[in-house]
Amino acid sequence: MRSVKDTLLTFGYDPKHGINGKVGGILVLHTWTQQLNYHPHVHCIVPAGGITKTGKWKQSKSKGEFLFHVKAMSDLLKGKLLAGIHALYKSGKLNLPPNIADNHKAIKNKLYKTEWVAYAKKAFGGPDQVLEYLGRYTHNICISNYRVLKVSKTHVTFKYLNCKAKKSKIKTISGIQFLAFFAEHIIPKGFVKKRHFGFLYVVN
Repeated sequence: MRSVKDTLLTFGYDPKHGINGKVGGILVLHTWTQQLNYHPHVHCIVPAGGITKTGKWKQSKSKGEFLFHVKAMSDLLKGKLLAGIHALYKSGKLNLPPNIADNHKAIKNKLYKTEWVAYAKKAFGGPDQVLEYLGRYTHNICISNYRVLKVSKTHVTFKYLNCKAKKSKIKTISGIQFLAFFAEHIIPKGFVKKRHFGFLYVVN
């Protein structure tokens, strides 16, 4: 989430991207897929502009279609996130399994060569629709009761949306596997999954 914030602030202050000021945003951490797999990513609401050094509002030059170029954002986000992970590892604050720690350099180089995606699009509808969409991720858990179709002594059956086919499908897994999937998405005590930055950051 820090890397996402730093990426957006960097683009906001860069004159060539048309704002040259402080942007702001609301970030929400989301860790699951429809099939409960661990897939950490951040959803953002970012106004299409920023506050200049003179305190004036500056609209993005993208005319509302997008805030910054997606490819450039993806590359900068990748660099900031991998540099942050590497710094934590070198400082001893990040404990990695032996199979990863022993190959840390090779894995890091492979990740730098991998194409990353920071997806951005124009907000659909109005403010109410945007906040309703983001609200789905602020208080929900990884699976709602209505998606759980059957619970036996050994297995759990649930439905999920296949995004590519755009169809609902049914999956059955063991109860132990279901609990393991569910536990991966429990936020650690004290962790804040909703964050604000830039001109939308308010100190109480």
